[in-house]
Amino acid sequence: MFKWLYSSSTSAATMNAGMKNIRSQFCELLDASRRAFQLAADAYLRYADPEAVRTELFALDKSINKSERTIRKELVIHTTVHGAADFDQSLIMMSIVKDGERLGDIAKNIYDLTVSAPDVPEGITKGKLEMVKNAILALIDHCRHIFDAQDEKMATELICQAAAIEDTCDQQIQWFLSEKTDNERVDVAYALAFRYFKRYASHVRNIASSIVQPVHKLDFTSKIVKNNPLNNDLLNESPKE
Repeated sequence: MFKWLYSSSTSAATMNAGMKNIRSQFCELLDASRRAFQLAADAYLRYADPEAVRTELFALDKSINKSERTIRKELVIHTTVHGAADFDQSLIMMSIVKDGERLGDIAKNIYDLTVSAPDVPEGITKGKLEMVKNAILALIDHCRHIFDAQDEKMATELICQAAAIEDTCDQQIQWFLSEKTDNERVDVAYALAFRYFKRYASHVRNIASSIVQPVHKLDFTSKIVKNNPLNNDLLNESPKE
């Protein structure tokens, strides 16, 4: 999407200089969001002491929020200077920077779950959460690279990978909501954890959509997933196995 906009600009050299800086800041925001997710997920799974990661996690959240505001301000200035020629791509950036900011919020949600539901994940479910966590970390790494390269083929693949993660999380959530076990409090926490993981993957998917979709179709990628099917069972087994 951005490549088409670059070629249509009335002043490509001037536009590229400004947008290159904005895109670079957005990539830094993605890096911070990735670190925040890893800290929060590791704290929830008890691979890290929740109290030990709190200061860095909350500092990252503030940094992400500040980056969002800075990018928005620079987009307004950029659009004012360059006019209609850059309006579409400014709209795109304005949309996906909110997705990037939401990644930081979700990391905080996971951390808050760790504190409010202190039961330590264990057994098979902990292993499943670990698998999804690793899949999401790989997803955000790929998104960072694909966004920087504006690679449409890889963006399409990433959108389908994100959809597979979301489907897997939905399966886990449905199981914990429908099956009766001996510890409903733990089940609720597990369902919330998978829900947060799903939302994280969904926002990464939205960011990837900016590479292959026009402005009016941002975030709408169901046809892309339908036309490029993947195995959507990331774990290949039910929660109770």
